Amino acid sequence: MPDEGSSSDGAVLLTVSGHTNSFWRVSDSEIWKLTDAPERDMLVRLMESPELRQLVPTYVRDVPLEHWRGREPDAASVCVQLQDLTASFGDSPCVMDIKLGVRTFLEDEVSNPKVRADLLAKMDKLDSSEATESERASGGITKLRYMQFRERASTSSSLGYRLEGLQAARAGPGEANGSAPAQVDMPSKEKLSKINTEEAVEELLRRFIMADKPLKEQYLQRLKAIHATLSSCQMFSEHQFINTSLLFVHDAAWQRCGVWMIDFSKARPASRPLLHTIPWELGNQEDGYLFGLSNLIRLWERL
Repeated sequence: MPDEGSSSDGAVLLTVSGHTNSFWRVSDSEIWKLTDAPERDMLVRLMESPELRQLVPTYVRDVPLEHWRGREPDAASVCVQLQDLTASFGDSPCVMDIKLGVRTFLEDEVSNPKVRADLLAKMDKLDSSEATESERASGGITKLRYMQFRERASTSSSLGYRLEGLQAARAGPGEANGSAPAQVDMPSKEKLSKINTEEAVEELLRRFIMADKPLKEQYLQRLKAIHATLSSCQMFSEHQFINTSLLFVHDAAWQRCGVWMIDFSKARPASRPLLHTIPWELGNQEDGYLFGLSNLIRLWERL
């Protein structure tokens, strides 16, 4: 379940997959999210698509920033009211965030050829053997080089998805009498970002569903339905879905589950129809979304 903290007027602040104080629960079924205009605009467009609006949290309205009580907004901040996707899954829902696609950055973020010493230092901190002799001689690396290095450190570039966050609970025998579900130990976000093999992902997926076959089948059918919808959706082909995730949620008793597309701050219109399956090259705008989703379905089938 997202971590909670009390706010000054009775609402509840939430922390979800590293988004510290970006969510505020305002009712039993809705939240406020502090985000940006590109995500708000994408949510509005998604609400206009009969196919895609079923796969995402419902956008309700914009909220005046003066009503926000979480972290300090910046000049580009926008607050939106959304459906709370965890609302109907009990007090301790099991939640998993899987980021889809072979890249998590926009093309205009990495088009600058400037060589930067700070990015070389960041790369050295993660892997001191990665930089080449010529890169050390030049005193830095480009942002494109750094971002591609980061993608290769996980399963993003090889499989088109990576685990971003995990929280699971197991319903105990006394839950009916008020006992809270027992939390299951899961790796931190930092550790998840360094997982770079399919076998390691498979092990964590099994732990997330507790090797429960009916629950696995429910999730699998939902993933296949999402794939079928996206593959035939014109609006999906007309957009880059960069750095977006699938949110997996089930209740601690494993009776029901759901999967939704979330996080659209870097979703952008494409200049031409995209396949979402072919390798990305600078300028082709491909994101590898369906490549990653197909690989995820293949993995889920063998759990």
